[in-house]
Formats: sequence, structure tokens, C-alpha cells
Amino acid sequence: MGARRGGSAAPPDLPHGGERVNGTVIWLDDHKYQVKIQLDEWAEHPDGWPEIAGSVGATIDGPVTKLTPIGAFVHISNCIEGLLPFNEFSTELVEGRQVRVRVAGVDLTGRKVRLVSEPGRSGSNDV
Repeated sequence: MGARRGGSAAPPDLPHGGERVNGTVIWLDDHKYQVKIQLDEWAEHPDGWPEIAGSVGATIDGPVTKLTPIGAFVHISNCIEGLLPFNEFSTELVEGRQVRVRVAGVDLTGRKVRLVSEPGRSGSNDV
């Protein structure tokens, strides 16, 4: 499959820390003091996971959004990022840099996407 740019219509911007929002609590963990909220403004946002599940093997261009000890997260679709493990790329990655990746696997239950580097393209500025 040919390369494509991740996502289509952009969702509303995420709120910043301390900003008041309207939403519905959809998950709560009392022991870890964590809560998951669906923002009312995003309630009509389409679920991109079915499309991503059908994209195994597809090549996608997207920016590196976060570097972690286990790898780099790459934005591949609206509200969806995939993990590119460190053992899957050989060049230095920088947040914001465009990379070309291939969807290696999708875990719909865990809402996780595993990515692999496309040979000779990851980390380049000319993607």
C-alpha cells in the first residue's frame, strides 16, 4: 500500500492543565487516583480504531509525538498513536520529526498499535 498522511478532519484541540471542561466520567480507578473523561466537545468524534484495525501492513507518515524508554510514539490517525519500539529504528528520532512507519499489529481491546520502521525512511526530514 502507498504512503498516506495519518488522519482526516482534525478534532478539537485538547484542553490544557487547569482548564475547565464539560464531559462524562467513563472510567475511574480509586486506588491510583485516575479518571478517564469523554469530553462533550469530542462526543461526536468518529472512532478511528476500526479503520486502524484494517490497516495492518499499511505505510503511514506521521510525526513523532513522544519519546519514552521503550520507544517512540507516532501520530498515525486522529487521536491514535502507535508505538515504534527502539529496536525497530536505527536513526535518532526527534519529537516533531516526520517518519514513515508500517502498521505491524493492532490490539483493539487494549487500544494499542505496534509500528515498524520503513527501511531507509524513518528519521528522515524529507518524508
